[in-house]
Amino acid sequence: MIKEQLTIDMKEAMKNDKAALPTIRMIKAAIQRKEQDMKDEAIRKGTDIELLSDEGVVAVIQTFKKQTEEEIAAFEKAGNTERVAELNESLKRIVKYLPAQMSKEDVVSAVWGIFDEMVKQAGFSAPEIGKGDMMKEAMQQLKGKAENRMISEAVNELFKR
Repeated sequence: MIKEQLTIDMKEAMKNDKAALPTIRMIKAAIQRKEQDMKDEAIRKGTDIELLSDEGVVAVIQTFKKQTEEEIAAFEKAGNTERVAELNESLKRIVKYLPAQMSKEDVVSAVWGIFDEMVKQAGFSAPEIGKGDMMKEAMQQLKGKAENRMISEAVNELFKR
């Protein structure tokens, strides 16, 4: 669905929004590179060729977003305000294709919920749940919904108590 939306938006940008076109093309190229890598890997292993699911597309776009944020930081440090402004516009377009991110409060609440669920499911007492297990479960359940850094901070805060 996201790939289709990118194609539609690219066609629209060709007609009406030339400034958005490079960003959309870069996102599509990143997705195509990832799918080509997956095809090459499938051929090497002799397995079925699969295309990226929407979840995989979101992961590619999140990586692209992170790279853009790193570029912004580098250009800010170098004092190139013009390039920073361009990249910030690009970042606004990138975020449009990502699911809404959870707030810090929502992440903390979700991490506590995951912790409670782990305690109930496994019959563990709270001290028996390891930080690594908690981090793995939280990352898995909140993938694409919140930034990894925020999830990590919430888990660390939970284990400080």
